[in-house]
Amino acid sequence: MVDTLEVDDPEQRFAAVRLCSDLSLPERDFVRDNGSWVMRLPDNGLARLEYQLELLDHDGNAHVVCDPDNPRRAPGAFGEKSVLWAADYQPPAWLEEPGVQGIVEQVGIRVLGRRLEIGVWSPGDGELPMLVAHDGPEYAELAGLTRYAGVMIERGALPPFRVALLPPGDRNEWYSASAVYGRALSSRILAAVPSGWHGSEPRGAGDAPGPADLARHLCRPVSAIGELLRAPL
Repeated sequence: MVDTLEVDDPEQRFAAVRLCSDLSLPERDFVRDNGSWVMRLPDNGLARLEYQLELLDHDGNAHVVCDPDNPRRAPGAFGEKSVLWAADYQPPAWLEEPGVQGIVEQVGIRVLGRRLEIGVWSPGDGELPMLVAHDGPEYAELAGLTRYAGVMIERGALPPFRVALLPPGDRNEWYSASAVYGRALSSRILAAVPSGWHGSEPRGAGDAPGPADLARHLCRPVSAIGELLRAPL
């Protein structure tokens, strides 16, 4: 379990140190203790923690940085974060397992005033089911989405399927159950993706997705639910 964070500061360079993370904590300030700043986390069951530190100097200037005493890093869409592992932490096995080596083909489309280049990861030819991932390039690069898919297919845990990696547009507008984006998603964006969404016939340009289709949406469920409510059954 991750239970303690410590920042060395024997020269008292910092006036305060605070934790920046997604953890819900009543207090995020470190406490001064024998030349260090220490935070003892409550019992949380954490095996792995991504975080940054807010360092406050004696002039009142604050800087958010990775932990200078921890070399382990994780990439992110908004920059690197430090990573702390519990003593018994084991990375997921699929990170090192062999997987199907799919290929990515690009499909270009202009929609809602933007040019979208949609990468479609495919493990093979023929009609296949398709998973649609909003913010797909980030999930593929930073979370290993297509690698995970390849390993699950290689294991036989999942049947072969494609992944459509939708790049982000105007997140605040498009992903907020926008009716305009919902119509563009169903009638333009998905229609532009190669066949395989249904696993049988290609989608026609005017076909709206049904409940089974929208259930395959990943990572941005609000926009998917909004479109599902508007789609004819």
